[in-house]
Amino acid sequence: MAGRGAAGNAATTLDDTLAESLSDRLRAWAAATSDAEVAPAPAWNPGPPGRESALAGLTPREREVALAVLDGMSNAEIARRLWVSEVTVKKHLSSIFAKTGVSSRTQLIKRMLMGSAPSVGTAAVK
Repeated sequence: MAGRGAAGNAATTLDDTLAESLSDRLRAWAAATSDAEVAPAPAWNPGPPGRESALAGLTPREREVALAVLDGMSNAEIARRLWVSEVTVKKHLSSIFAKTGVSSRTQLIKRMLMGSAPSVGTAAVK
């Protein structure tokens, strides 16, 4: 389109990149959910025994957020990875903290690595 300029070209490139990424994700999802033979995904290694107990009771999305925190990702990085807003990431973290009885990312990481999780729904005694 004539007259779009550099900003218009950059926006088109970004739109194309996002569309391509979405298309790739949809193809992967369709392949994984179809009746066709699909190669099994590599087994997830939960790591130390405590990580599983620390993640017990969390929703699948909360688990993704918790594992991203363990990977050292910021809220902005987690939001980009999961295609959600930073506000949504913060809401997930609040829920995770409440369910695991921690009050910080550092405590959450320690809980996942050390396995000292209280049962879900009970707050940590301070």
